[in-house]
Amino acid sequence: MGASNNFIREVEEEDKTTFRNHLRLNSEQFEYLLEKVAPRIQKADSHLRKAIPAKVKLQIVLSRYFTMDDPFVVCPYNFAHRVHRSRIQAHIVKCQPNYPELDICPYNATHRVPKLEIRSHVLNCPSKNAIFPQDKPPKLTGSLTTPKPILQKDYLPETDPNHEIWDD
Repeated sequence: MGASNNFIREVEEEDKTTFRNHLRLNSEQFEYLLEKVAPRIQKADSHLRKAIPAKVKLQIVLSRYFTMDDPFVVCPYNFAHRVHRSRIQAHIVKCQPNYPELDICPYNATHRVPKLEIRSHVLNCPSKNAIFPQDKPPKLTGSLTTPKPILQKDYLPETDPNHEIWDD
């Protein structure tokens, strides 16, 4: 059904600690809760499409509810990457070369937008409205400038104890 569903299914089977950290319930508690709420949230299949299983619905609700104060954030390049807040900058520097087709928003560096959509994003960026509250949007003239990407070699020291190791 999607990356989040695959993530939860893999974690449930392989890593009980991460499953508990993500949903704030262990597998037994989750199954008990699912047994109680499934009759109320399960829909029937239609002739157009299959219904989303009650288990997936419950996982989505719990993960959204409990991740409001989650110490993990989602990588702006790949939504399947969940990284601890303290490591997100280093992760972004490492992940950035894999996605050269994405530009950085000048108003919020965590926004990564396809190059063809950057102009539209800059005009409608919610972070821009927070920085420059105006009734009437300014007229955009000239070319857009984006921050210069920081390369991993310029940012991460060789002896970083928290250095992420990716298969190169």
